[in-house]
Amino acid sequence: MSPYGSWKSGTDSYAFDIKVHRVDIPDKVSDRIGSEEIQEIYENEAGFTIGNLIDSLRTRFPWIENIRVEGRSGGWLVLDAEDSVVERDREGYLVATPEALKRLDELEGIADIIEEEKRNFIGRLGSYAWWSETFPSLLNWVPPGKKEWRPDPDPDSH
Repeated sequence: MSPYGSWKSGTDSYAFDIKVHRVDIPDKVSDRIGSEEIQEIYENEAGFTIGNLIDSLRTRFPWIENIRVEGRSGGWLVLDAEDSVVERDREGYLVATPEALKRLDELEGIADIIEEEKRNFIGRLGSYAWWSETFPSLLNWVPPGKKEWRPDPDPDSH
């Protein structure tokens, strides 16, 4: 993943891909909860995750002036730097200043943090344990005409 690019003239801005392409909702969840409810829960959890990520990045990297989500489906997290570390020599080539090298290291660290958050998000929504702890009343609902349902004491054993 290349997080580097300029979105505004004269400002160092960096875009990170935050799209999640697939989340496998456990069958025991999708059998009990409607797709609209699952979509709403997914969107709420995604918003919560992105909000926490933004707060964490602002705290850890004080050079970030602004953070926003962009793209048609909100798939890019864009960080605007408070200050530019880009310098060019007389021929127009980028100069590897200590500040620029430090920023590159930090950007790689941010890319790693984002990838970890995406893995955690996918893991949470793919975990029956998370659903049963977070939404026990939804999972205990019995549709009309169905047998009473009881939670599996060890859902991951199957």
